[in-house]
Amino acid sequence: MNMQADSLVGYITGDSKRIFLNTALGCNSQCAYCYLPSIGLPVGTNEMERQPADIIFEKVAQSGEVVLGKMGTTFSIGCFSECWDADNRIQTKQLIEYLTPLGNPIQLATKRQIDTKEFEPLIFNIMWDGQVSVYLSCSTISKWKEYEYGTSPPNKRFQGFELIQKLGVPTFLYIKPVINEITILD
Repeated sequence: MNMQADSLVGYITGDSKRIFLNTALGCNSQCAYCYLPSIGLPVGTNEMERQPADIIFEKVAQSGEVVLGKMGTTFSIGCFSECWDADNRIQTKQLIEYLTPLGNPIQLATKRQIDTKEFEPLIFNIMWDGQVSVYLSCSTISKWKEYEYGTSPPNKRFQGFELIQKLGVPTFLYIKPVINEITILD
């Protein structure tokens, strides 16, 4: 499957097992280890190109390649962007609202703080336990200002674990990348 067709290259990539979705390309976080420049995407800019959530959803839905349902295609949101950035959050939430009724697993990864009250409206269309999951990314606690400049502080990010307690949304610590002599010590 070629999910990189048309003008949405980078916004939609993957295959029938996993499709990575982005409503923006680039990131404001300015992490020291950022891989986005190696694929030609900007880092630390407020001038990211954005696509409306409905356009991303329509392209995926019309592809004919998505396997629907609990055991179908996994939708991963935010691989080429910070999906919970203040400038991108509304589109991310809309994308989740569009995708949830399909019944597929939905994952989002972020280095931002997720407020439980703000996430709560997204759970009403969840069709099965674990359909939507959140990965809180963190590579370092002790040196986050140096390596993950522009992200939410780890203690704020980790407040997102309340999603599992208060809303039943599985929430995981996503340790990536492992920074030599820092991550393991943390």
